[in-house]
Amino acid sequence: MLLKRARDLTRTGQRELADGKLAAAETSFRAALAEWDQIVPKPPERARTLDELGSCLKAQCRLDDAIKCLQEALVIHRSSSGTDNKTNTGLTLYELGICLKAQNRWDDAIECLKEALVIHRSSCHDEANTAMTLHALAQCLMENATSLGEAEGLLKESLAIENKLTPINEVRRAETLHELGRCLSNERKLTEAERLLRQSLS
Repeated sequence: MLLKRARDLTRTGQRELADGKLAAAETSFRAALAEWDQIVPKPPERARTLDELGSCLKAQCRLDDAIKCLQEALVIHRSSSGTDNKTNTGLTLYELGICLKAQNRWDDAIECLKEALVIHRSSCHDEANTAMTLHALAQCLMENATSLGEAEGLLKESLAIENKLTPINEVRRAETLHELGRCLSNERKLTEAERLLRQSLS
């Protein structure tokens, strides 16, 4: 009964989150966690609810609370096994990196995103998440002028993946073109930078 209720509340929260009903989603996720916490031992599924609550809190710009949830979820993911759980670990690390990036905690964000990238690259069916992580990691590296070359390489790799995805996410591709143009501009590669920036607007 507790297990079913926790799962149902998590699904309800997911629907509310998708509809932009952030306060309602938070309430559902917290109610689901209260159900999970009554189950002994606590099941690994609890991590999914923590991930969702973290996303909900991030959407409300409550980054410290989001980071706390994601870190707790990460501990659970790391202690579990299986291919799906490895993917979940990568996704949680990505979300954690994005929250840290939003707080300008560049070194911490880079550490999380690099670990997420290793996981996503190891899966032959995870190209979209790989491209997404490459993009975010490059943005962090661009904050350090000595890392522009590395950032350029990551953005080019992200763009190459995005060009192969079906269907192509044109918004994401335009964002990567823009960031790559900005990176090249900072490297004083102005002709190529202008070409890419114009392409990002077309």
